[in-house]
Amino acid sequence: MIPTSDSLSKWLLHIAGELQITPIPGRRRLTEAVELNKEGPKIVSTFGKRQFGALVGFIDMRGFTARARGKRPSEVRDIAAPFVSAVVDAATRHKCFIDKTIGDEVMVVMPSFDWDAALSSLDLRVRDPFLMEMGELVVDLIDALSKSLPEVGLSAGFSMGDVVLDRVGSQDYVEWTVYGNSVNAAKRLQAMSTTDSRLPQSRERHYLVTGAIEADMPDWRRELEAWVAAVPDIGRLRLVNPVLRSDEFKGVGRLCYVTSEVSRKDTQ
Repeated sequence: MIPTSDSLSKWLLHIAGELQITPIPGRRRLTEAVELNKEGPKIVSTFGKRQFGALVGFIDMRGFTARARGKRPSEVRDIAAPFVSAVVDAATRHKCFIDKTIGDEVMVVMPSFDWDAALSSLDLRVRDPFLMEMGELVVDLIDALSKSLPEVGLSAGFSMGDVVLDRVGSQDYVEWTVYGNSVNAAKRLQAMSTTDSRLPQSRERHYLVTGAIEADMPDWRRELEAWVAAVPDIGRLRLVNPVLRSDEFKGVGRLCYVTSEVSRKDTQ
């Protein structure tokens, strides 16, 4: 069921404690986030309750907490909403669906329709359309922010791996969401772009960390080096002093990744 604006408003008031919703017999779902995507029904029918390969990403605004500190809720909304809208618009243009938004953060999923073929070769042109599409997504975001929010930078973390799209919730609330180790990895990598002291931090610059669990990418250095080497010749993304790393993350395992400030090629 896709809720009407009225039913969704009532649900938001309910979870805010301002309205008590009386359960309606036989009505099990108030909203299903993935199904609110424009391509939601296709996503669910194609990938629902199945395992598939995907590029999972978390994208948020740099310095959001500091910008929001001391502001009224409506002012916090006004800070986050334009950024979230820009991310959602760009992601849906690049074969992604939106899993969820939390504050200023958006979780995007770029599924593969031919994952086995993508993993069958280290040839960059075979395996890495994901990474190139991700690069174009990031560039589109940079373009959008430069026009509407020039003082805002983004932090993004992406990871490749197998995921499962399934339902989560209870009798009164159910939504579709993606599960898998690559989800946890992407979240950790996104946090790296904010907390890594080895990156020159700036609220106006854009930072990207992308990689995978090392067990899923045993020849990780060769593959990531190939991607870094190919970026100048393919697409519009510019990596600024990229660094390849492999570190142990509690609860996730060893991640191999590239961390870099990013911009458009024609931006110095």
